[in-house]
Amino acid sequence: MRIAHLADLHLGRVFHGMSLLEDQRHALERVVAALRDERAEVLVLAGDLYDRALPGADAVRLFDEFLREVNESLHVPVIAIAGNHDSADHLGFGAWLFSRGDVHVRGRVDRDLLPITLEDDHGEVTFYPLPYVEPEAARGLLDDADPAAPVTHRTLVQALVGAARRHREANAVTRSVAIAHAFVRGDQWPDESRRSERSLHLGGVGAVPTEAFAGFDYVALGHLHRPQSLTPDGRVRYAGSLLKYSFDESPHDKGLTLADLGPRGELAVRHVPIAPRRDLARLAGSLEELLTRAEYEPLRGCFISAELTDHPPPLQAMERLRARFPHAAELHFKRPQSAVDPAAIAAGPPPVRDPETVFHEFMQRYLAAAPTDDERAVFRDALAKARALHDAGGRP
Repeated sequence: MRIAHLADLHLGRVFHGMSLLEDQRHALERVVAALRDERAEVLVLAGDLYDRALPGADAVRLFDEFLREVNESLHVPVIAIAGNHDSADHLGFGAWLFSRGDVHVRGRVDRDLLPITLEDDHGEVTFYPLPYVEPEAARGLLDDADPAAPVTHRTLVQALVGAARRHREANAVTRSVAIAHAFVRGDQWPDESRRSERSLHLGGVGAVPTEAFAGFDYVALGHLHRPQSLTPDGRVRYAGSLLKYSFDESPHDKGLTLADLGPRGELAVRHVPIAPRRDLARLAGSLEELLTRAEYEPLRGCFISAELTDHPPPLQAMERLRARFPHAAELHFKRPQSAVDPAAIAAGPPPVRDPETVFHEFMQRYLAAAPTDDERAVFRDALAKARALHDAGGRP
């Protein structure tokens, strides 16, 4: 069975004040084309379908159009779970009806597991959807839980996986796939984009070990945004996010994971890149370099994070940057290296200087111009008021 694994769509995301809806529409169209070209037999969506619990109407319509294209036009079954950005109750609405058309959406976690069984030429494959749930809210799902002990992300996920494993063994399931939205780690700490992903653990306490998923033929994970396998054979894998949702993710190769499951559980995993409508890029240099260098011309349509090395900082830097890069989103200034003189520290604080002299030096250094007569007048007026306030004991 050819399983297409996708996660972390974050539909409705806003990036530095700019809507990503059209970028997401473009990416989902590429996903549909890949599903058709690769002849996928089932699509698994491992959580964070929306970017927030109450998504906007445009995001809901986009997801509805995507599901219709996949299920009705391609006749590919869909299995989707809630992630930590989703509302379990809202996402699970109508699930009983959608499942009749082979669209299985699991928002809430129930005591009674409801696995989904599909068939290919070699027999049955059973899928175990394990949606994300806040640990304390799911205390009732844990048998023999100590009321005084905190429920962690790790203990909850292990309990849900344990229930799936017991069902698999009791029903002699030959081929099985677990779907979870969780923070899972193998021998190496996984690559996590902390500016995009809400932490599900504290200091590693809630991290779920890959050993918890032993026995499943494939584990389709969501939450971490970089596509990555946590086991050498690719059996436990994050598909990554649909798009790059922070500049930390600019090196990532986003896409779709295809997992081919053989008749005896043999597994072959490969990554299918999905080209974005607009990429992300980080640039560094002087403003003049960023505005004139020819090699930056292909990046004109990208989202840009720029670090300027100019000192003092140039005026209207972002406006000038956006003249060449309309989607410039971040602007940083590299702080100049300053040597610390130990002798100056040992000498104690410097003598009190005349405020107008300090003001004049500040303007010269950071604006490259001496203050005008009007600016001096404004400064003197502000200084007089500050001194009057100080003399009054800090009371206006």
